Amino acid sequence: MARKRSKLQPEGQVVYRRIAPERPKRAPGPKEPRLDPALAPLVAGFALLLLLILVLGNRSVQRIEDTSSQALLSAESLSARNKIQQDLRVALTKLDNEVRMRMEAVARREIRPPLEVRLDTARREVANYLPQLDHLSYLPKRRKFRDDLAAYVEITRDRERYVREGYTSFRDLNVELNDIGEDLVKEQLQIVQRAEALQLSATRTIRLWNLFALLAGLAVAVATTWQVQRRFRQTRHSTEAARREREFSNQMLEGMVSAIAAIDRQDRIRSANTAFMRIFPGAAIGSSIHDQIASPEVVKLLE
Repeated sequence: MARKRSKLQPEGQVVYRRIAPERPKRAPGPKEPRLDPALAPLVAGFALLLLLILVLGNRSVQRIEDTSSQALLSAESLSARNKIQQDLRVALTKLDNEVRMRMEAVARREIRPPLEVRLDTARREVANYLPQLDHLSYLPKRRKFRDDLAAYVEITRDRERYVREGYTSFRDLNVELNDIGEDLVKEQLQIVQRAEALQLSATRTIRLWNLFALLAGLAVAVATTWQVQRRFRQTRHSTEAARREREFSNQMLEGMVSAIAAIDRQDRIRSANTAFMRIFPGAAIGSSIHDQIASPEVVKLLE
């Protein structure tokens, strides 16, 4: 009976056996890049965008600081001239009062001290403002005021000349000081308007830079989207091609009468057709050929 069964089931033989060759060792050379080459333009685009934002941010801060510093310098210069004008008015009034007191004392024939300290001090205080007015005498009105002030100081030194010209000279100086004060008020308004214009110009420039940065970011986003979409289409086509190839291979394997299986180096089944599964009913994808997947005779055939 056993002899008859052996005639019905002839001993099988391996008709095809393919062992994957060992991979040859690569010669030492340049390492493969860790990043996808498609990421290089994206990384470069984002780096340029960040650099652009950094530069525009620094430029915006510098523009605001320049505008603020210009307005501050103009305000400080105007404040200094206002202080000079006010202090000069006080010193001039003090000098005129001292001269009048001297004239009244002379008219009453009072005994005068040998040294007129208060008058000399008041005259010296007014004279000290003459060098400070030199840098303000670029305008005709300021130059005339400077010359009239120097002349008034000299008038106060001579009693007879003061009687003739002192009142008129002091009155003209007060009028000129009032005109200078009005000019300073107008200049203050001009400084405010100029500061507002500078601030408006800086705001427009910063908005323009922000728009440029926004357009650059939009361009990088569009390039990134296009690159990702292109890679997605390539991946989808590759996946579809691999799926069709796998289906074709499976159809070919399933259509074969012979039992076919793919076994890796660890003697594990990676794929098999229906005929193979029929002969080895205990086999499963991923199982070892040394497992009990069929009768010992059939497993021996597989081994």
